[in-house]
Amino acid sequence: MEDLQVLVPYIGAFVTTLLVLALPPILAYVWSKGAEAFAQAKADFTKQNPEAAYHLEQAATIGMYAAEQSGLAKALKQAGEQKLAWATETAQKYLDAVGFKGVDVDLIKSTIEAKVFTILNKSRHPEKVGE
Repeated sequence: MEDLQVLVPYIGAFVTTLLVLALPPILAYVWSKGAEAFAQAKADFTKQNPEAAYHLEQAATIGMYAAEQSGLAKALKQAGEQKLAWATETAQKYLDAVGFKGVDVDLIKSTIEAKVFTILNKSRHPEKVGE
């Protein structure tokens, strides 16, 4: 049994190395599949109801900028979830005002997150923005 105790640090180092090497490509793959699924769902939604899709994009933009420009922007700098909640609520109010009541909250959140991702990556990959 004591002989196995000698191997424990080596086994731990081996497992850690495997995780360090394997986890990033796995996460990248999962992220890309999620992005593909969202893009397909968005395309299907846009095709089925272009007016609602337009207003959803507008709502996401308005909600995002409202969260950034509110007096809470500084306080919320590190509070992404609170910003997302603020943006989602603002977007929901906009959609209600233009006659699109009952839009799925997860759809609004996903659209806001996609909009933020696009804007944040604009400077890194300007040739891909808007695709």
